[in-house]
Amino acid sequence: GNILLRRPKERLMSAFHKILIVDDDVDLRSALVEQLALHPEFQVVQAEAGAAALAVARDEAPDLTLMDIGLPYMDGRDVVRELR
Repeated sequence: GNILLRRPKERLMSAFHKILIVDDDVDLRSALVEQLALHPEFQVVQAEAGAAALAVARDEAPDLTLMDIGLPYMDGRDVVRELR
């Protein structure tokens, strides 16, 4: 399962939307990145684990995060709690 985490509404009004994809399944993550890259209004950043997701989220301030719940070491729900 995945959890969606969104930034405040005013951030979503810009022409470009930054999306963070967090999944330890490299094939799934790559497929999502590839599909979203087809849309020029999306800038995609990615991470494969919870700690990396926290670092990327701090550095990149994504508008939307697609989070895998079943991450190794740090569960996706824990990552979302930290991001909030």
